[in-house]
Amino acid sequence: MPSIDHAVLAWLNGFAGRSHLLDAAVTELAQSNLAKGVPLAAVLLARWFGAAPEHDRVRRREIIVATFAAAGLAIVLGRLLAHAFPFRPRPVHDAALGFVPPYGGAERVLSDWSAFPSDHAMLFGAMATGLAFLSRRVGLAAHAYAAAFILLPRIYLGWHYPSDVLAGAALGIALAAVIVAAPIRTRVARLPLALLARRPGAFYAAAFVVVMQVSTLFGDVRRVLQGPFLAEVRGRPSGVAAAPAVPEPAPAAPGPAAAALEPSETAPGPAAAALEPGGAAPGPAQTARGSLAPARGHSSLSPTGGEGRGEGAATLPSGSAPARGAPLRATGVDRPDVVLVGPARD
Repeated sequence: MPSIDHAVLAWLNGFAGRSHLLDAAVTELAQSNLAKGVPLAAVLLARWFGAAPEHDRVRRREIIVATFAAAGLAIVLGRLLAHAFPFRPRPVHDAALGFVPPYGGAERVLSDWSAFPSDHAMLFGAMATGLAFLSRRVGLAAHAYAAAFILLPRIYLGWHYPSDVLAGAALGIALAAVIVAAPIRTRVARLPLALLARRPGAFYAAAFVVVMQVSTLFGDVRRVLQGPFLAEVRGRPSGVAAAPAVPEPAPAAPGPAAAALEPSETAPGPAAAALEPGGAAPGPAQTARGSLAPARGHSSLSPTGGEGRGEGAATLPSGSAPARGAPLRATGVDRPDVVLVGPARD
C-alpha cells in the first residue's frame, strides 16, 4: 500500500502549483462546510419532511435518526483509532516525501493529528450509506459526491494519503450498514422518536444541534480540542508541535593577552611595573612589606645619566632624591629609551 500511496500522491501532486485558480478552488472545497456536510444533511432533512404514507414515514425517520447516530459515532471512532494506531504524519508535513504544497493549501493544518484513518471519509461514508437505505440512486450519487468533492481534495492538498481515505470510507460504510440495518435502527431511533411524539419542541431543538454539528464536521468540538485551553493542559502550543530549544552560544575564549585580566583592567606597561603611584593597588613587583623592590627583569629608576645596578635594586643613594624637574630613566628593561619625565618628590 505505501507504494500505491506514493504513486497516486505523486501523480496528483504533479498538478499542484500549475494553476492558482485550481489550487484555490480545491482548497476552498476542502475547507468549506457549505460544500461538504451541508448538502448531504440537506438531503436527509428533505427526506425527513417529505410526504409519505405513515408506515413509510416511520421507517424513513428511523433510517435518518440512525444515519446521524452513525455519523456522530464515526467521528468518535475515527479519533479513537487515530490514537490507537501509530502516529502517521500527513504528506504535507513529511519532509522526506518531497511533497509540493499547492498554493494556499494550509500547510500547517492538523500538524499534530494523525492522518490515519480519515475521519472525513468515515463520516461521509456513513452519511452516504444511510442515504442509500432511503434510495439506492441517491446513495450512489452521495458516495460519488463525497469522493469527488470532499475526499479527493484532501489527497490533492496533502492532508491524507489515499489509504487514509480508503480505510476511513470502508469503516464508515461498515459502521452505517450495521447501525442503519433494520434490527438495530429501530432500537437506536426508539427514544428520539418517542421524544418527538411527546415533546416536539425539545426534539427539534436537540435535532438542530446534532444536524449543525454533523454538517460542520463537529467544527466547534475540533476547535476546543485544538484550542489554547487544551494546549495549556497538554503543555504545548495550540495546533503545532513544540519547537526544540535552541542552545545559547558558548562565550568566546579570552585571548592570550586578556587571559589573566578582567575586561575593565589594563595590562601595566614595562615602566609602570617598578613604580606604583601612591594610593594605587600594589603591583606585581611589590613585596609583602610594601617596599619597592622590583624582581629580576623589572626596571629600576635612576636619575638621567645613571643606570641601575644589581638585581633590579634602586640606585638612588639613601636619603637623597633627584633634583626637581630632573627626568627619570627606567633601566634594566628591554627599552632603555623609555623616559619618565616629571617632577621629583620633595
